[in-house]
Amino acid sequence: MVSRMHRRRVLRDHGYSYLFVALPIVYFVVFLIGPLIASLVLSFARYDFLSTPEWVGLGNYVELVHDELFWTALGNTVFLMMGLPIGIALSLLLAVAIDNTDRFKQFFKAVYFLPGVCSAVAMSVMWTWLLSPQEYGLLNYLLHFARLGPYNWIGDPRLVKPSLMTMGIWGGLGWNMILFLAGLQAIPSDLYEAAELDGASASQRFFGITLPLLTPTLLFVVVTSVIGAFQTFESAYIFSGSNALGGVLHSALTVVMYVYYQGINQFNMGYACAIAWILFLIIMVMTVINLKILKPHDIY
Repeated sequence: MVSRMHRRRVLRDHGYSYLFVALPIVYFVVFLIGPLIASLVLSFARYDFLSTPEWVGLGNYVELVHDELFWTALGNTVFLMMGLPIGIALSLLLAVAIDNTDRFKQFFKAVYFLPGVCSAVAMSVMWTWLLSPQEYGLLNYLLHFARLGPYNWIGDPRLVKPSLMTMGIWGGLGWNMILFLAGLQAIPSDLYEAAELDGASASQRFFGITLPLLTPTLLFVVVTSVIGAFQTFESAYIFSGSNALGGVLHSALTVVMYVYYQGINQFNMGYACAIAWILFLIIMVMTVINLKILKPHDIY
């Protein structure tokens, strides 16, 4: 009896607190956990939105193994990830340069971070204008003065993936730079002062102090960048246009675009869920590998 009265008193005194806590939990269950479980169940079924799901067991996954378009999309996605080391290295160099700058530091932060707050669709449209093979394409216009081109940057199967990779590097530069800047400012300055007294050069301070102490930040940047690269959609979709799946020879087809194509265009929702779960497993394996390689717990 006393316990029941105590619970009622606690509920009366902290009812609003429980309500505020419950709302995010309800959102998480309804919009994240629920669809996640539903997609797992549908990946073992054939479902077209209109008829009752038909259980096919591992049929979608077996079909996926023999699907050439899926392997093309996965190969293109992996190709785009080759730009990640370049983008991360450039972000780190920019962060170090800005951190050692005394003037216009806030200006450089704002300029380089600007792409990070812009819509991916807007940036993709801007890049299609920059790389357009027509006369108004800015890059081809500049190359014209060097008697080069014009090149079909977004229509040639040999050039579209490097173009997407370049756009991805540019788009993630500012965001990763801000993360590295936060990590740099958390490093105690007395470590650098002691290293300078010991006669350490700039490169020795960077590889002996900066880089090891930035490992947790580097791990976060690598993991989020890999996940973001596997989820490439907007830029590839806009580059390839609406005429073909992934443009000429499916050269811009990515895994997420293929999920969209199967689920929304073909109403093959069960097969799309199977692709999405394979993508999830690939991302999880890549994340575990990154955690094993960087091992931040061995440093701190």
